Amino acid sequence: MRSISEVSNYINSKGYYDKSFDYAPALSRIIETLKDGEEIIFACASSSIQDPIYAYKKGALVITNERLIYSAKTNGMFIREPFVKAVSTDFVSDITKTDQKNYGVGCIEFDCRNERFGCFVMLNRADEMYADINNALDNSKSKYARGVSTTSAADELKKFKELLDMGAISQEEFDAKKKQLLGL
Repeated sequence: MRSISEVSNYINSKGYYDKSFDYAPALSRIIETLKDGEEIIFACASSSIQDPIYAYKKGALVITNERLIYSAKTNGMFIREPFVKAVSTDFVSDITKTDQKNYGVGCIEFDCRNERFGCFVMLNRADEMYADINNALDNSKSKYARGVSTTSAADELKKFKELLDMGAISQEEFDAKKKQLLGL
């Protein structure tokens, strides 16, 4: 998803919004920051996003294949322009969900490398959102976080040459792997 209409349709179909405000401006700010190849895989609107210093109002939070991004505007004494903040999904170390039943909301909190913030959501959607957020983060982790090998083609070729020399693979298998690794 990359357009406001696609993301809005997702949020509306899931019920991941608060009907008391228009979240399109926050989504628009987020979409403007997307990099080439970056796709939104989870989105929600929140009437309140908080970090240890500020309580932000009328915001949106998305998870892409690379980052967790949120946008909101401050409420109260500190007047600030609306903003967008992004954190690599690799830096998200923990997610917790607490229910604030007295207020009819759930809070999903994100622990990131150097910061913590939370997003208040409708209580009746909190469990489903929490599961969807965890799933989106699992699917967005970088190749390094997933443990994908970062060895070079030369290193791989050397390993296959050793297998050839040991007789573990045939010359044909080695040649096929060599072509694949070298992109021939």
